[in-house]
Amino acid sequence: ISFSPDGGSVWTCGDDKIIKMWDRSPAGGEQVAPLHTIMGQFPFLSLDHHWHEPLVATCGVNVQIWDHERSEAVTTLTWGSESVQSVRFNPVERHVLASTASDRSVVLHDIRSGT
Repeated sequence: ISFSPDGGSVWTCGDDKIIKMWDRSPAGGEQVAPLHTIMGQFPFLSLDHHWHEPLVATCGVNVQIWDHERSEAVTTLTWGSESVQSVRFNPVERHVLASTASDRSVVLHDIRSGT
């Protein structure tokens, strides 16, 4: 789960391979449908919202960067680990993304170059 920087939406993901954007303040406790849904290829273990851009990073089999307006990943980052456990954008260095993997590795990615 991750909140957008403006606090207006909440993003969720799960092993159902779906990323969902929810309205943070639904009216009157009604049951709500997601505002936006993105279907992935693999189950997701974690996600994080970019601090300044309309981007969401997910992880599982690999790390993927998603734009709010697209239904396919903008960037996919992979390396030799079985699974990526967590992913976080750096609040200061806007183009740096950190991830941890099941083999205990920690990887820093530069999303400008896709590495």
